[in-house]
Amino acid sequence: MSSRLSFLGPLERGDEIFAASVLSRIESAQNKYQSSFTFFLNEAKAELAKKLLASQSFEGFMFWGGYENAERVILGLFAPYDEPKKEAFDIRAVSFKFREKDELTHRDFLGALINLGITRDTIGDIIVDRGAAVAFLTDTAAELALGGIEKVSRTGVKTTEGILPILNTEKDSRR
Repeated sequence: MSSRLSFLGPLERGDEIFAASVLSRIESAQNKYQSSFTFFLNEAKAELAKKLLASQSFEGFMFWGGYENAERVILGLFAPYDEPKKEAFDIRAVSFKFREKDELTHRDFLGALINLGITRDTIGDIIVDRGAAVAFLTDTAAELALGGIEKVSRTGVKTTEGILPILNTEKDSRR
């Protein structure tokens, strides 16, 4: 493990690589004035990133997952002249409408996205409700989903960009 990461204690190899990447991004933001963004992070990776940001006393960052209180988030590291803002993030909401009698789950939607060739790190939270769901995706993943998903499991779905008014992103239905 790198001596500059020793304060974190023992890390798995994947976490060590991620930590080195975050430190490199912080340096690029501070010294080269380059803003950058990670892919979607799970809660453990986001916590690791917070420790790294605090250790460097870096304040030009923001976590955003497409809506308030998202579990999976992207870390944006901003150059000193860039103000951290939600609009800078490469995140789009893709909604799915289906018959209320069809009981689709988070796993069904995640499977449909992955079967399309979309990688997990480009998929944020997926919120499922009766007759509707929304997935928060990177721009590239959103384009694939909008053009390629007509069925989830064996259920026909209508795919649109944005969050359907009937969906409540405050409700914890990420199953």
